[in-house]
Amino acid sequence: MFENVKSISPCNYVLNLEVVNDSGSFILYGTGRCWFLIYFSLVALSFVSWFYATCSFMNLFGSSCRQPGSTLFLAVVCCLFGCAATNNVASWDLAACNKAKKDYGPKGCFGCKDPTMGFKGFQTFDPKPIFHEDQPPERWLQVVIGTVPRAGGLPYLVRTLRAIRHQLPRADTKDPFGNGEVHVKIVNFRPRTHQVFERVKIEFEEHHKSKNTFDFEEMEPNRCDPEKPRGWKYVPSLSPELHPRQQTRDVISLLLRSNYDKCENMLIMEDDFELCPLGLHMIKMAIARADQRGWSTIRVGVGMSGIIIKCSEIPPFISYLMNNQNMMPVDLLYTEYFAGIHRSGKARFGSNRMSMRPFRVLQYNLMDHLGGISTFKGRARRKVVGCGGKLVVNSYMKIESFQAKCAIAGMSPCEGGAATFGAHTQYGFHRANRRALPGNIELVVGELGQSCTEVCQKVLKSKCSNSEWAALDDCNRLTSFFDCPGGCHGPEKTLPDASSNTSPSLFKEEGICQHSSSAQGKNENRCNTKDEHAQRLCPCDLFKK
Repeated sequence: MFENVKSISPCNYVLNLEVVNDSGSFILYGTGRCWFLIYFSLVALSFVSWFYATCSFMNLFGSSCRQPGSTLFLAVVCCLFGCAATNNVASWDLAACNKAKKDYGPKGCFGCKDPTMGFKGFQTFDPKPIFHEDQPPERWLQVVIGTVPRAGGLPYLVRTLRAIRHQLPRADTKDPFGNGEVHVKIVNFRPRTHQVFERVKIEFEEHHKSKNTFDFEEMEPNRCDPEKPRGWKYVPSLSPELHPRQQTRDVISLLLRSNYDKCENMLIMEDDFELCPLGLHMIKMAIARADQRGWSTIRVGVGMSGIIIKCSEIPPFISYLMNNQNMMPVDLLYTEYFAGIHRSGKARFGSNRMSMRPFRVLQYNLMDHLGGISTFKGRARRKVVGCGGKLVVNSYMKIESFQAKCAIAGMSPCEGGAATFGAHTQYGFHRANRRALPGNIELVVGELGQSCTEVCQKVLKSKCSNSEWAALDDCNRLTSFFDCPGGCHGPEKTLPDASSNTSPSLFKEEGICQHSSSAQGKNENRCNTKDEHAQRLCPCDLFKK
């Protein structure tokens, strides 16, 4: 499997920066456990060296000290190396694998021999790029989101979809985004168990902005886990366990149902990321600028969220994921392909340094992360900057992060310097310190005259969170939920009879939305206040029932 590897130690193949496997993937990540073994061995060597020196010193003065034989010492060290490395491979994914085999049969873990890899109905799938030569595609942007239930029924999906819906114009306008140019497909991969999906589906079917724009679909997950490729070897902290491999198959299923033959650009999102305010328009600007130089993909967020791909490139990407799902988690596979690291990506786009269609990264993050923990066991907690922060990805592949030298150009790589993408246009970004709501908070609109304590208890059987008002004192938040024909105002313009304790609210008769200042929001208790003329916007904490 590995070329140019000298048999020095069990860890050698992940320490060599030029190692290449049979599929063309560079194995230069995932050295965490091997570094631990090396560290442990160095400590053992230091201890034994100290013991030898002490014994020698004592023997000079006639004391008796028995030195351990070198053969015994080497045997102990080799045993530590060998046993620990063997244990890593033997115990890797064992419990999950056994459970999958019990639940789904031998195919559930490294046992599927189906030539279609479980993707029934796609025997005639054509992996070639699509070109719209006769007529332009129906949609400018296709957004795709895969979703699964979250522990405790956290409302990630609700907030993710509402953030997109808020940025779409009303159907009765001439705005290009309102005439079918944007379409959103949401696929639930755990049918009958995803209550949040069922709830938001009903909400969106009744909303005037959602009709003909949001498409909700359910499908059973593909449990066909292919056999290990010939020569496959376990690579610590890189080889995906069963759960990440299932994620890759879910992404493949999502892309197969994405209507890639009807769109020009595709935005892939995870179900726990909110699109930042005006993010849709900034994505349009990012694509327009990247088009001047060419691009294979544009990253505007982290993980598998905020990934923009030309729809014509989706079929070969699907084929690559199908054939390499045992190698790495899906977000690293994505980078490996579109950055031209893997040989199939390199054949398509060229190496990233020489490519006319490089892997582009936007300067500012456009996806606000609601969740916190990666589902890949070997990774640490995700550290994600908020809206407007410099886009830095905690990844083994540095190409995924924005390059500081391209700050004036606004996107990396900037092969032509500051003017790479034409005249510099500062097209707006958000405050990186913008207060984000925790993922366990769901915003709910109350009825006229209700307090937030009453709203949260009635709608979600939860409690109002009195610590989140500062994040709600924002007209962008308010206009996401209310039509405010009279405008949205902060504390500088307050209705005569309105109290700051009832904000954020919509005062129905005047059609005015009102919020307080962020400084006030940190100290005030607003959960129990009410106004007979106002509809409250309430932060409900799903962790508190």
